[in-house]
Amino acid sequence: MKHKKTAAVIASVLFAIILLISFRLIFTVGSISVDYSICSAETEKEISEAKEKLNTFLGKNTFSVRESEVSEYLAGYAYFEVEEVKVRFPREIRVKVKERREAFVAEKNGKFFFFDENIFVLSEKNDNVSRADGKPLTVIDGDVPDLKGNTQYSGEDELFGSAIKFVFALEDARNEIAKITVSRYDNSEKRHEWNRIIVETEEGAVFTISEATVLADKKVELFKTVYASLEGEDRVNGRYTIFTSSLDDSEVDYE
Repeated sequence: MKHKKTAAVIASVLFAIILLISFRLIFTVGSISVDYSICSAETEKEISEAKEKLNTFLGKNTFSVRESEVSEYLAGYAYFEVEEVKVRFPREIRVKVKERREAFVAEKNGKFFFFDENIFVLSEKNDNVSRADGKPLTVIDGDVPDLKGNTQYSGEDELFGSAIKFVFALEDARNEIAKITVSRYDNSEKRHEWNRIIVETEEGAVFTISEATVLADKKVELFKTVYASLEGEDRVNGRYTIFTSSLDDSEVDYE
């Protein structure tokens, strides 16, 4: 009887050991996949590096892997963001990432800061060359605030924010805007009339937006309307000023 009990205990222990080993073998990360679509070779290279980095999770217990941990592991890459992480039992991790695409640049002290459409500062470079096609992007220059690569722009500078609105004024045709210059004077007195934005189009027309922080959205809409109406020589040599109406300070006008 005693031998039977001993044998039963040994069998139970062996069964538990086998069960534990099987559990560890079954619920161990053995596969990591990254789904993405890209528009530049540089970003594809960075994603390949990220995939190698994710191999650190191979062999870990699936139950111990947190999806937030995987996301945080990839947070240091500026040119793509994690859209989704799924730990699929028993042995797989799936990651979906999206490329942050360059939309415009801001120039300060000879450096070019690349922004995406969500006003995330992607990187700092020495020249204005797009990753996607090697061409220059619309540039904001002049009195630009301090910027830093791989950070979300704070949005604290109202005049710079108004300039960004004009970058996106023409939506998919924003490459028709060559340069936007931020001009700021007497800032200590907060004199709105000196807070100007000068918009230069690729064809040559120039728009001066006076009091650019006042009724900014309306001035953007008026710019779009006037620009769309230009024909012939006006698109090349036209010089226009958009300003707050002297008759009604809640409206805008141009000349």
